[in-house]
Amino acid sequence: MGFAGLYVSYRSKRALSQPMLTKYAERFVLRSCSQGLYLGVNASSSQIEVRDSVEDAWVFHTHEGAVTHARWIGEVHGETPDVVKLTV
Repeated sequence: MGFAGLYVSYRSKRALSQPMLTKYAERFVLRSCSQGLYLGVNASSSQIEVRDSVEDAWVFHTHEGAVTHARWIGEVHGETPDVVKLTV
């Protein structure tokens, strides 16, 4: 089935006013296990798409957020993507 398809947004349970728990900025992206490519979100259609470049990938600022979205994608598409931490 691939990763294309509408992504259903879920509201975070964490309050928006909750401070970050780390003083270091972290970035994570999702990578398709079967294709070895990164996942991104199409700006006009909001579909999850496979991207060649990490620069075009969907970026998460917390590991928890990236893992949560990877699990949701796995539930819908049958393949859970890897969470990859980007180095600065």
